[in-house]
Amino acid sequence: MRTPLLLAVATLALAAPAARAQPNPNDVPDMPRPAEIAERVGELLDRSREERVELEGVARIVYKQMPQDVHAVALAFGETLSGRQEPRGMDLARYVRQFEPQVQKVLDERLGDIGTIELLVPVRIKGKHVIPPGTYRLGLALQGGRLAAVVIQGEDLQRGRPVLYKLKLRRPELEPAEQGAVVMKLVTAEAARGGGGRIDIIAALRGQEAITSPSLEVGAGDD
Repeated sequence: MRTPLLLAVATLALAAPAARAQPNPNDVPDMPRPAEIAERVGELLDRSREERVELEGVARIVYKQMPQDVHAVALAFGETLSGRQEPRGMDLARYVRQFEPQVQKVLDERLGDIGTIELLVPVRIKGKHVIPPGTYRLGLALQGGRLAAVVIQGEDLQRGRPVLYKLKLRRPELEPAEQGAVVMKLVTAEAARGGGGRIDIIAALRGQEAITSPSLEVGAGDD
């Protein structure tokens, strides 16, 4: 027959929680620096497929169809981690979520320069400023996460300053790209928007679509 003391010891042994295993310092990955994240994500975006759209005799756009799904891009970034940065034994999809704010920042910044627009004829902006024929850097500007403007940059612009041309959101009509990637299109303006002699730039990404407002007047010489 067990004594009360032995019963008490046995009860305490059963009630005591199992000792927690201490984490192995070698299993904790090194965190990549913000500059390293920006560089690697930038390299991933540089490998985006190049697309070309054109209005014959008027303009041509060549751009990178950069993905915009922040989690998918963060996951692709996570797959580049190796050595001490590799998250061994962890779910990569969950691990990379902590980097998504930094990845989002890179995605937004890179939209400012997605490719080039080549103008084969002069284009009048907002009825006053004329952009001469030539090749210019092309980007997109966001406001509150929404498409807000087309950005055109180049030394031949008036005073070398970038031109921001307003975009107006509309109901999506273009076929969306995978991962919400950038889609650009050049079209002749509809009659209701000025018809012949005017063109529109359409941009789509992240489930949004927008069109230049008002349309751009083509073939307009300097006053």
